[in-house]
Amino acid sequence: MTSAPQSVTPRIALLLPPGSDALAEAADAVKSGFLAAREHDPAPAPYDVLDEGHDAATTRAAVATAAASHDILIGPLSRSAIAALASAPATREVRALRSTSDGRATEALPDPGHAPVPGSAPPTAGRLHILLNTPPAGSQRLPPGTIPLGLVLEDEGRQAANWASSDQPIGKALVVTGTDRWQIRLADTFTAAWRAPTRKALRLKLDTSYSLISDSTLNELPALLKAEHITLIFAALNRDQARDLRRAVGTQMPFYGTSSLNPGPDPFLPTPELNGARIVDVPWQTTPPTDLKHSYYSGQTDLDRLYALGADAYRLAKLLATRPPEPVNYDGLTGHLVISPTQATVERTEAQAVYHMGTFQPATGASTCGTATAAPCRNTATPGNNTP
Repeated sequence: MTSAPQSVTPRIALLLPPGSDALAEAADAVKSGFLAAREHDPAPAPYDVLDEGHDAATTRAAVATAAASHDILIGPLSRSAIAALASAPATREVRALRSTSDGRATEALPDPGHAPVPGSAPPTAGRLHILLNTPPAGSQRLPPGTIPLGLVLEDEGRQAANWASSDQPIGKALVVTGTDRWQIRLADTFTAAWRAPTRKALRLKLDTSYSLISDSTLNELPALLKAEHITLIFAALNRDQARDLRRAVGTQMPFYGTSSLNPGPDPFLPTPELNGARIVDVPWQTTPPTDLKHSYYSGQTDLDRLYALGADAYRLAKLLATRPPEPVNYDGLTGHLVISPTQATVERTEAQAVYHMGTFQPATGASTCGTATAAPCRNTATPGNNTP
C-alpha cells in the first residue's frame, strides 16, 4: 500500500540590501512583513536573510549562493540589483530540478553565477524566484519560475483610468501632473488608457519644483474647469499637492488618484480636502486585514506598502512551493494577483476605494477581503484553501 506523500516545507532565502544601505528602511519594512506572515503560519518555513550585494558581480554571486542551498529565493529589492540579474548572460545559466512530495519536478532558478553543466535540466526548468521590484524597461525576458512581484505605479494609473471610464464613458478629464519624472510617467499612463473617441483629456503640468503649487495657478483652476467643460480630474501628484489642488477646485468634481496621494488610513489625522477622492492603492492601505494589522505601522505609507509586499512574498512562496507551474489567482495584501510562473508574469488588481476622513469605503464591486466584516483574503486557485 502506497503511503500519502508528505508535504514539503521549502527553505527560503530573503535577499535584501544591507543595513547601511540607503534602502535600509525599505528592507526593514519588507523583512517585517515577511516575518509577520511567517509568525501567523502554522507551519513556518525555515529562512535565511542574505545580503543582496552592492553591484552586478556581488548580486549575481549572492543569488548563486542562495540558490545552492534554498528552494525559493525572495529578492533582491533594489532596482540596480534586479537590473544586474536581468542583464546576466544566458550562457552563464545552470539549471537544476527539485522534486515535490509526489515526485514531480518543479522549475529551478537559472543560476547566473556558473557555466552550463552537461546533462543539466532543460530550459523549461527554473527554481522559484520572487523579485521584490520590477526589471528596468528594455530588460530581456525573465526566465521561467521568476515572479516580478514589485509594485508598479503605472499599473495603478491604468486601473484608475479604467475605473474613471467605467464611471464616465463620455467626458473630458483634466490630467494634472507635477515636474517629477514619476508624475509625468503616471500622467502619461492614465492619459493613454483614458483616451477614446468619447473621452478627451487635457494635460496640465504644474511647476512643483519646490513641492508646493503657486497660489496664482490654483486660483485660475475653477475658471479652467468651466471653460474646458471638464468632467473629472486625475491627479498625478503627491498627497500635499493633491490636497492643495482639491482645496482650489472643491470636492464636487470627481477626483481620481493613486497611492501617490493616499494620506493613509488614519482617522485621527484626516485630510478633509481629499474627502470623496477615488483612490487606487493596495488593499493593505484601504482595507487592512485584521491578522497582521497591528504587527507594523511606520506612519509612512510607502513603507507600509513594502510591509504588505513582504507578507505577500512569504505567503506566495509557501503557496507556490509545491504547486504545478500553472497560473494561480491569489488575493493578497497588495491586491488580487494572477501569477503565471512559466511566463514569468504577474497581473495585479489593486483596491478601489473612496477616501473619507481617514477611512475608506470600497468602490462598487471592489474586493473587501481581509476587513473586519468580511472573509479573510484567500487563495482562489483552490476554493476554501486559506493562504498560509
